Amino acid sequence: MRLFLALCLFALTFSSHMFAGQSSLNGSKSWVKKYAGYLSKKGQENVISVHCERGYLLRAVLTNSPHKSSSIDYILRIVNKDRESLYKQVDEDGSDGTTTLKSAPCHIPYTGEYKVIVYDKGMDDCAPSEKYSLLLKHYLDPDKNEINNRPSQCGNIQLGMYMAAKLQSNVQTTGMIT
Repeated sequence: MRLFLALCLFALTFSSHMFAGQSSLNGSKSWVKKYAGYLSKKGQENVISVHCERGYLLRAVLTNSPHKSSSIDYILRIVNKDRESLYKQVDEDGSDGTTTLKSAPCHIPYTGEYKVIVYDKGMDDCAPSEKYSLLLKHYLDPDKNEINNRPSQCGNIQLGMYMAAKLQSNVQTTGMIT
């Protein structure tokens, strides 16, 4: 009976560990984080800083669901410490339905702090009562032999940063420029 209770306690501990978005058992530095926010003032930028590891991917998903319409034309950006864009997506018309912006997996060229920025396209709209949610996922790149699987997953700035990091580390690199 004690063994059964001990196993149940272990299972509960393990389950809560995984659902909390913590590192997996194999010691990787993968995580999932959830945020919620408002753009309550005109000109407001909401900035979330996250620590990312070289060779990992960062993906972001923003939605204002269940809202069907919004005055805000959301912009979702992922930038490095120098505010160079790794990814940018714009909702051109927030009033045309529920906004959902999904970033491509952004290849992380070096370990460090990255920022995810949410703001209104014209910096002229706000919605103090309209909450958005943001999901960030940081996970190991499953394909270490390609820059990021296909060109649509890697912007020009990102490609340049990746190639510069590889050249700086004296690692043989191949890639496709489209």
